[in-house]
Amino acid sequence: QKIKKHMLNVTCAHLCHYTDTCGRQLDKEFSSMHQCKVKDVVDVAPLLLPADPKMLSYAGFITAGKQSFYLKIILPENGILKDARIECEWKLQLMLRGYESVIKKRLQQSQDLPSFLLELKSVL
Repeated sequence: QKIKKHMLNVTCAHLCHYTDTCGRQLDKEFSSMHQCKVKDVVDVAPLLLPADPKMLSYAGFITAGKQSFYLKIILPENGILKDARIECEWKLQLMLRGYESVIKKRLQQSQDLPSFLLELKSVL
């Protein structure tokens, strides 16, 4: 089934509404469970938004200083942050060269995605 994502306003009340092609809202319980989590991510990195209906991947930009860099964080199906995969543009990769072990350690120690993003910003 095709999924349409309607981004109306980046607020907790209207954060992300996922509907299937018939216009039915998908799993209200699941989306309300993740709504505050997404809001927390948006508070830390306003240009990083959910990239799939299950909210297991986030794509967009992270700002460091006056520069913005493309970043994608892909969580595994179990949602465990320490097993996440990070993809980014080459400029950000160059900036983070030499800090891979620090980033991996902070990824493992962070309790959630917003706290990891704060850690990542501190490295930048």
